[in-house]
Amino acid sequence: MSGLNGGFAAATDGAGNVLVSGIGSFGSSKVIAVAPDGSVSDRATGFSFSGDLFFDSARDEALVLDFGVTDIVAICRDQDGDGVCDADDDCPLVANADQADADADGIGDACDPCTGAAVAGAKLALGKLGAPAGDDTLAFKGRMTVPVAPAIDPVTTGVRVLVDGVLDATIPGGAFDPATQTGWKAKKNGSFTYHNGQGGIPGIVKVALKASSKTPGLVQFAVAGKAGSYAVDPARLPRQATLILDAAGQCGDAGFAGPPPAPVCVYKAKRAKVQCK
Repeated sequence: MSGLNGGFAAATDGAGNVLVSGIGSFGSSKVIAVAPDGSVSDRATGFSFSGDLFFDSARDEALVLDFGVTDIVAICRDQDGDGVCDADDDCPLVANADQADADADGIGDACDPCTGAAVAGAKLALGKLGAPAGDDTLAFKGRMTVPVAPAIDPVTTGVRVLVDGVLDATIPGGAFDPATQTGWKAKKNGSFTYHNGQGGIPGIVKVALKASSKTPGLVQFAVAGKAGSYAVDPARLPRQATLILDAAGQCGDAGFAGPPPAPVCVYKAKRAKVQCK
């Protein structure tokens, strides 16, 4: 096999690469990766004698038995090269070795579109994910505390809804238009409701916001979709959902990636549904 004079053990990693341990040139002991297209690269070197291999899919890392030091070496995936294993990295595609997380939502500041308030009582559900496409549902709700000034005004600013790896929808401002049955309605009690009678953006047909009359800055929200096409990878469920009202810190993050008892996402295959709470 190219890259090795002799192989000892093999395993397949999460990206479909075949990992092989053995002896390379000049007697060096190493692990190589054979990609699906046949190309070969070194995955790890410096072993006394690399032996048996096991791929831990839960942590996305290879375990290599090093006979020379009677030890097991873990080789983890680190896509952003910041020295933090993807399994432990709160922002695995953007380098952030310090793992800074100002709002403590489990998502690193380097890839967090909102470092403001954490959403309380967050719940996210994606349903009807199986065939046929185009009928997928979404429900995202919770409570967030935003700066008191300026007052929220989605009729002017619109909102943005993000679900990690699934959805990025910008709902524009604009008063409700009876002709199209689309737009925002504002009430004197500080609540706003968006309706979309034209199929949704993308699939988002309703957004409801209600500012608390008792607690300054507290906003309760609910987002609903019923005609979407949401591609969800069961092996990489959403880590975060975000609602952004404007660029002045009026936003809230719901993290679904922290350690227990933090909220987590679960894929329910029989019902073709993702539940996060």
